[in-house]
Parts: sequence; structure tokens; C-alpha cells
Amino acid sequence: MLFQMASGNLVFRIVESGEGDEIEKIEKKLNKIATKIQAVVLGTAHFGSHHQFRTMCHPVFVLSESHVLQGFNEYVVQLLKYKPEELVDTKFKKLIASQSMSSWKDLKRRLRSDRVLDARSQLLFLNREQQLLPSFCIVSRLHHSNIIVITSIAISPEEPEYFNSEQLAHTIKNESEMLALQKLHSYILDHLDEPLPSLKNLAVLLASEEYKLKTGFRKYYNTSVYSFYNMERLKKSQFLIQQTRIPLKEIAFMCGFSLYHNFYRAFKKHFGYAPSDLSRPSE
Repeated sequence: MLFQMASGNLVFRIVESGEGDEIEKIEKKLNKIATKIQAVVLGTAHFGSHHQFRTMCHPVFVLSESHVLQGFNEYVVQLLKYKPEELVDTKFKKLIASQSMSSWKDLKRRLRSDRVLDARSQLLFLNREQQLLPSFCIVSRLHHSNIIVITSIAISPEEPEYFNSEQLAHTIKNESEMLALQKLHSYILDHLDEPLPSLKNLAVLLASEEYKLKTGFRKYYNTSVYSFYNMERLKKSQFLIQQTRIPLKEIAFMCGFSLYHNFYRAFKKHFGYAPSDLSRPSE
């Protein structure tokens, strides 16, 4: 629930258990908080961006025994926004926000005492623009080596290219229209594995009007409803191809394509290369 809120999906709600216990009390509190935040968001016209697959990245850091950065992948450069030459030979702690320093100190203590470490911890990184970047990290020490490898999963703060931030600077008087657009945005992202209903059916589902959804979505997201849906399922497929070993035909089906040929053609048209051209993780 908190992750959904942090990623901008303020439409999401927990189904309350009805047990009358402490868990249900927490569920009710979270739902109430989400409703309050949503009301403030609607009042200021700042939609949550609801992070996309495109914004998820996998930084990898290679450290020496003294915790100095010896190597890293391209995701580290993208996430932290430093030039590669600026990162080489940097103390890893300089990349960590003060809020996570105690967690890093604990990891360093464990690195000193455990020769075969495989620890997990959440760390906050601080990029060149002083943005806080939460990341789930796995810290490992290689066998027969002093090399330390930190692999992580993080979400880049990049704003989607179709997001019309200039329009969002203006307060919109019609809150019901804004709520319908936000619900439509979230509905599409949560149903990328299914065919997109017609705008007429979406309007009925969201208690809105077909014309308002069509014009409003283009106004605030700089793209049509179908183009957004198609773009997001192709980005999801690209992510799954690069990060998993799921067969390509199954990925096509998971991303809402009933025929692999249609998926192949749409993918190549959008990215300029075939799905099979992407490198895939080893076993």
C-alpha cells in the first residue's frame, strides 16, 4: 500500500479484512491517509506519476576491500547522474544519504566479520542533484576474493516523456474529471496484460464521459489513451525480456498480445530492433 502511494498510485486501496483486529485498524488508517493525500493532490492538480517499468533500474556497484568504487554498470551512471570518471575511486559512503548511514555502518561491520556475506538492506542514495533515491540492495562478497558486489533495484526519478508538467502547474477546477483521468491512468497500468476496452466502456467503468476521457487524457499526458497503453505494454515487454528468461511468446501474451507476430511487429516498429536482439540474463 505504501509503495503504491509512493509511486503515485493514489487510487489504490486495501480491502479491509473486517476482522476488527489491529491489522484492520492499520488498513483503515492507510486508506484514510491515501484519501486525504488524494484530495490534496486533486486540489493542486499534481497527478502522481505512477512509476513505469521504464523508470526501474538495476544499479551494480563493485567495491574494493576498503569500500572504494572500482566498477559499476550504466544504471549507476543514469541513477546518480555523475560522469563515469567522477565515480571511479569514490568512497561508497559518499553516495549514501545521511538517513542510511547507520545501515551502511552495520553492513560494513558485517563485511569485516563475515567472509561469505550475502546481506540485504534498503539504502537511500543521493544523486548529483541531491535527490533521495530509495534502493533495495543485496551486498555480497565474492569467494576467494576481497571484491564486494552490491546489486540493487531502484526507481529512477525521471519524469515520463509524455507527462505534461506545464499543464499540471495550473489548478483544475473539475475534481471529478481529474479523478477519472487518474483512475484511467492507473487502470491502464494495472491491466497491461489485457486488451484495452473501448473508450465508451472505459467511460462507463469510470463513471465519466467518453469525450472527457479522450480530450482530458491527451491534454494532461500529451498522448492518446491507446498510444499510452501500447507504449507501456511494449516497455513492460522490453523490461521482461532484459530482466527475465521467460520465453518471448509468453512475454508477448503477458503484455496483452494474443499473436506473437503482432507483438514482434509492434515492438520492432517502436524500438527499431527485434525482441530477439536484446541480450537476456544468463541462467
